[in-house]
Formats: sequence, structure tokens, C-alpha cells
Amino acid sequence: MLKIKKSHLNESYIVYNPLDFSKHTHVQQRGIACVVKWNVERKLLPKTNSVWLLESHMRVSDNKSYSEQLQAKIDSLK
Repeated sequence: MLKIKKSHLNESYIVYNPLDFSKHTHVQQRGIACVVKWNVERKLLPKTNSVWLLESHMRVSDNKSYSEQLQAKIDSLK
């Protein structure tokens, strides 16, 4: 279960795994943080073509097959 918190340094939000904070990412908007959390928890491939956002999904995921799907999409965009 991922969590979202507001950064105390700036106006960004942090999506993180409470069991392993090394798996976290920073996003600028709460809505985007919610989308990342929703997609990763349900292992949904995002519709976006933003490599940065796809990499954000990978940073918080602990599922290897989901990360491989994300990486395949990133590779197809480059």
C-alpha cells in the first residue's frame, strides 16, 4: 500500500512505500500523485507518453513484471 505526503521542503508531493522509503518519487501535483499511487497499486499501465512519469511509476513499484512492462513502454517511446 503506497502513501502520499506533502514535502516539507517545497510544494511537491511524495509517493512512497511505507515499508521501504527508498521506493519513492516526487511529483508536483496531488492529482498526479494519486494517479501514480492508483496505477501502481493496481498494476495498470499508464496511458501517458511521458517518460518521466513512467519512470516515476517504476521508482515506487516493487513488482518486477510490472516494472518490465513499464520499461518496455519507455523503450518503445525512445
